[in-house]
Amino acid sequence: MISLSQMTPHDRRAILLGAAALLAVVVVRWVLVPWAISWQQARQEITVAQSQLDALENQVRRHLSQRDRLTAMYGNAVAKPLEDMEPATLRFGEAVQAVMGRSGIRDPAYQPQQPRGVPGAPEVEMVTLRMTGRCQLPDLARCLAELRRADSLIVVDSLVATGDTRPQQQGQMEVTMLLSTPAKTDRRRS
Repeated sequence: MISLSQMTPHDRRAILLGAAALLAVVVVRWVLVPWAISWQQARQEITVAQSQLDALENQVRRHLSQRDRLTAMYGNAVAKPLEDMEPATLRFGEAVQAVMGRSGIRDPAYQPQQPRGVPGAPEVEMVTLRMTGRCQLPDLARCLAELRRADSLIVVDSLVATGDTRPQQQGQMEVTMLLSTPAKTDRRRS
């Protein structure tokens, strides 16, 4: 074996260059290549996460737009969470009676109807109430406006108004409304 002192400067330089090249190969193989691979994987993950975030943002934007449209149509009660069937039925009846009282509907009669399912939402049923009463056209308009301001969401499923032809009842109408509100059901429909 030759010692370092016996080597010529040219041999020493060749060994140093070989060691530097070997060190460069080791650094590239064990440091730079894994770092480049992890960097590429991180960039791919960022791209996937960005596309998922964009999709989520679009979904949130659609939901907010839909909520704004529903709030404009049905009032602020749209934003309230659904109640269970029993408390929703009680609160719905109270809200309908309050609206009819504020709007001038006379002699209201209320007939609870059988709850009905909501297509595509097995955990939701519509609590339904048939209301009949008497009023004049301005009272009916006031009633419809008051429905939007009710504490509960009140949906008008149908409205039938017929005029009274008796001379002493000029301007009076018989009104029948089928009103409903959504509620969580305790059972799953199939």
